[in-house]
Amino acid sequence: MFKNKVTPVDFWSPIALIIKSACNDFDNIWIKRKRIIDTHLLIIFILKLVMSKNKQGYSSVLAELWENEALWSLKLAPVSASTVCEARQKMPEDIFTTINQELIAHQEKQYHLHYGMSIECLVSMVVK
Repeated sequence: MFKNKVTPVDFWSPIALIIKSACNDFDNIWIKRKRIIDTHLLIIFILKLVMSKNKQGYSSVLAELWENEALWSLKLAPVSASTVCEARQKMPEDIFTTINQELIAHQEKQYHLHYGMSIECLVSMVVK
């Protein structure tokens, strides 16, 4: 008689906040002066580059990013592929480890994993 309402799980918003927070922390570490390209934009760019289906180059990915309305709120000026390449080389790679650890900690808290298993353990069981 009573229908259960299924509330959709908002998966991406907390992840986006975790990434943004880690990027803001790293901005204070490696950016010495005001720059057009910050850590958050570089992480978005690298993730988009890695996840592209057709192994696109820097210019193609940048064009897609500038066309994305969600990024318009950042009010960023378009930059060249060489500028992104230089900024990427200066960015510390520790940010990926930090983001990974924070995402795993969030997921473990969020989903209260059973029997004390970590996400890595569960993933390895599924993959095998």
